Amino acid sequence: MRPDVFQSNVTPTGVQFISVDVYPFLGDALLSRGCNTDFMRRILLPGPRLNFAADDSITVRNCNLAVTTDPNDTVYYSGLREIRHLMPSSQPEELS
Repeated sequence: MRPDVFQSNVTPTGVQFISVDVYPFLGDALLSRGCNTDFMRRILLPGPRLNFAADDSITVRNCNLAVTTDPNDTVYYSGLREIRHLMPSSQPEELS
């Protein structure tokens, strides 16, 4: 399907780049939080130019409001009542 024909009802409310150097189990990717789904999705960007998506999968199922990174590239995301973070050294439960 052509990109101009595809109509998505998911509104991204946050997009952050993550590096394989910090999150080896996720790779060089974009993390995106979808407003209508409460999912944080990983869009895998392989290759030296990072110019195409090889995978689009759910990373976290309870990302309710936002996703961001700190100066050390650690990912933080919000639940309904708290702020959580992805540990760089271990795979999140949702991916196991």
